[in-house]
Amino acid sequence: IETFFDPQGYQLPDEIKTIIYRVAQEALDSLSRQDAKLHIRLGLRQQGDEVTLSIEEFAVDVSDSDQDVMLKEAAQQALSIMKQRTMLSGGTFELKASDDGKGILACASWLLDQ
Repeated sequence: IETFFDPQGYQLPDEIKTIIYRVAQEALDSLSRQDAKLHIRLGLRQQGDEVTLSIEEFAVDVSDSDQDVMLKEAAQQALSIMKQRTMLSGGTFELKASDDGKGILACASWLLDQ
């Protein structure tokens, strides 16, 4: 697991901290149950008044057709809970192929009250 965190010293509301923790926990728990070798990148970044949790998964040594199956399985396993937690807390949630097309990227974002 690779991690990256924005070095800004931002203050998040306790409710958002808890939701970020629960969404990340659900994603990592779901990914840990997969049989494939995975490289996972977990990040937290703030830009302006928005904070984003990103979870990116790269399967090691799988064919393109296997990647399509993994995308469907990942969405079925964790998307519902992760999306529900994010949306109920006023955030947005997106699941898509990673920028390079070799992985899966989940992003949960929240606008912070200023």
